[in-house]
Amino acid sequence: MVEERQSRRPRLRGFVIISVISLALSGWSSAIAGASSRRTAMTPASFLGEISAAIRAGNSTFLVSHLNRAVIERFGEATCRSFIMTFHDPTASYVVVSVGKPRPFTYATPGRTAVISDVLPVVVHATRSGSEFTTTLHLAQSGNPVRYSWFTNCAELTQQFAGTYAGTWNDTTFGSSGPITVAITIGGTGAIGSPVVLRFSLGGDVFGGSAPPPQTLTGTVGPSGLSFSGTSTFFGNVNWQLTTNGAFTATGEDVPGGNVSSFAASGSIAANELSATFHISLLDGMTANGQMSASKS
Repeated sequence: MVEERQSRRPRLRGFVIISVISLALSGWSSAIAGASSRRTAMTPASFLGEISAAIRAGNSTFLVSHLNRAVIERFGEATCRSFIMTFHDPTASYVVVSVGKPRPFTYATPGRTAVISDVLPVVVHATRSGSEFTTTLHLAQSGNPVRYSWFTNCAELTQQFAGTYAGTWNDTTFGSSGPITVAITIGGTGAIGSPVVLRFSLGGDVFGGSAPPPQTLTGTVGPSGLSFSGTSTFFGNVNWQLTTNGAFTATGEDVPGGNVSSFAASGSIAANELSATFHISLLDGMTANGQMSASKS
């Protein structure tokens, strides 16, 4: 029995040694994996760093792929992709100032709201279009390791123009002037394909005669903005294009009435203010120029 115990001892010792080595290697591998995970773990700061880099590079594919699911469900991927293609900004930067605790976030869009759980409010020092400001962004977090997604309103660049603008027009060539009202209505969510209506009225001596009745143009939201068109018994064939950055052009051809052949206007809507200049071509070869301005009520 003694000899038998002695003959088994070396095998037992070898088993113990191998087990210890295996445990050591396992622990070492786990430590390496843990360290690697810690090095690559995403944070709000690193995620926003990637978002701002994508905006600077115009990488709309990355930006769309990291939108929160609620955004895609609300507007559709095609609409958001077209919207986000306008985001390209070589100056874009988001520097995190503070990160709040996870909480429910109310994602509000035109005509609908959704409450998203586990969302971080992140205060950032932002730079966009060369201007610096402080704002709060919201990042939803999920999974392990954690992944972040962001929110935007894929219709906000069109919906912001909806409303009624009232002001004055002034013909600087002939000295005539009068009131002007422009009302823009955007149906649905404001996404691509949504209907739009433009109603405008002018007072005073328009085109050297009396004021015309209120005019209405209809159109749709497109990838680059709002497009209106229509035929008027006073202004002729009218087209109005309003881009997502607020710039607009308006033209009228084949103007009836016997005095004017065509007109063109260009301007912008920004910070709830509409401003434009216009040029009128008369049938006798003369021209007239002027300007208009109106504020959103």
